Amino acid sequence: MPQNFEEKYPNNGMNRDDEGRYLKINDSRYILNTRAGSSEDNNVGAIENIKGTTEVNFDLPDGVNKCIGSEGDQTTHSNFFFIWNSLGSHTIYRYFPSDRTVRILVQDSILNFSEFDLINDIDVVDDMLKWRDVNNPPRKINFKKADVDNPDFRQTFHWYLGDKYLEENPNFLTLDIKIKEKRHDLASSNGNISIVVNQSLINKKTELAKDIASQLNATTSIGVPINWEAESCGEFVSITITSSDYYSLESYGSSGYNTHQIIPQNHYQSYSERTIDVIKHPPHCELKASVETDETFNRNYVENKVWQFAARYIYDDDEKTTVDPHSINAYNRFSCPQFSGNNLKNYIRIDFSVFPELYDSESLQTIKQLELFVKEGELGAWKSIKVLEQFEFVDVSNQHFDFYNDGIYNVVDPLDFVRPSDLVPQRTKNQEVVKNRTFYANNLEGYNNVCPDSKLSVEYDDVESRVKPPTYTVSGRIDIRAAFN
Repeated sequence: MPQNFEEKYPNNGMNRDDEGRYLKINDSRYILNTRAGSSEDNNVGAIENIKGTTEVNFDLPDGVNKCIGSEGDQTTHSNFFFIWNSLGSHTIYRYFPSDRTVRILVQDSILNFSEFDLINDIDVVDDMLKWRDVNNPPRKINFKKADVDNPDFRQTFHWYLGDKYLEENPNFLTLDIKIKEKRHDLASSNGNISIVVNQSLINKKTELAKDIASQLNATTSIGVPINWEAESCGEFVSITITSSDYYSLESYGSSGYNTHQIIPQNHYQSYSERTIDVIKHPPHCELKASVETDETFNRNYVENKVWQFAARYIYDDDEKTTVDPHSINAYNRFSCPQFSGNNLKNYIRIDFSVFPELYDSESLQTIKQLELFVKEGELGAWKSIKVLEQFEFVDVSNQHFDFYNDGIYNVVDPLDFVRPSDLVPQRTKNQEVVKNRTFYANNLEGYNNVCPDSKLSVEYDDVESRVKPPTYTVSGRIDIRAAFN
């Protein structure tokens, strides 16, 4: 049967008030510089002295630096501390007492720290570090993805082979490589390699990915050793760095354009509001939908119906945004199920090329999936069509999904479609985490009303004076006969 256990320590603390005969078993008259309820080792409950401070030397950015917040975490056995910098190189550090090492998590002006505004609310939730300050909206980072200077960390990239760049039949793709010992080092080893594009494999992406992976594995140096492993994953190439060095990779077409198709998977190459804000930025444009013809599909499940579509992003920490503004109605007015030239409109093309984030490699560091939804008519329920993986939507020449209404789609929570945005405050003065749920209090929400400087007046015009009488031009032969002889 269940049993209740109560933790008891040999010492509850000092008791200098009671007469000696009334002291409890776990009380002491006098204790100096000792503790029992916590321990740096595995000795909780034993009386041990508190260790003094230890000087740890590490490099700070140029300018004036000031610590404005810190937090220790027992689960990761590390400390996080926040440094304001007078030149804008604000930094979040992570300190490990076990080996007295300090590593940079974030060093960027995007943090927007203030010298005189302390960060008092800092919480660790799973792999996320959350904090709030008075100048910015609530923020967070995945500290495991940010900890790229960890000697055990290995970067992973996905190289997507987009149709736009292959349709130009390039003879080669250039891979620019930058290697640093640590991410924030100024010195780096730069170089590039040329990847030969086998023209016979242009329309066979799976085979092309295998060929490119083989060429990458055969490349071992750009003047300094290259340490990586490449493997084909269907229609893209996965590149894993096998050393603790920090790599930056970019690919260019044969005419010199950046393909923006190499996306970091388990780390951040740069930071933006999208990366560090607690609120997850949704798509801001509506999907485009058009009724199309597929003569190879001999069915029509979209005819005589009105359809509406929506989408949302899923971020790297499995955080889902609100949905985008709903698309305009797509209506198939062709009811005949037989083929008749181009009259068979039997599927709907959902175009998400209107989402600018899908063109941006920085945004794609955090946007990992795109979920599409459909609703039939005005009274129908919203249903999930499909969750697209990153390789299915990053190709700028193929950013669409063809909907045939030939599947079984799950109904989703209607509340996801009535709220225009997540309820995350603009600013907050209190943050608490209870059972992995984050609560904010004393919030600033919404936006101030805009007071336009304008005047309204009414002017009346004489309508008849503005209407021109119609005139007609008659051409041809006119026979006019007399009414009387």
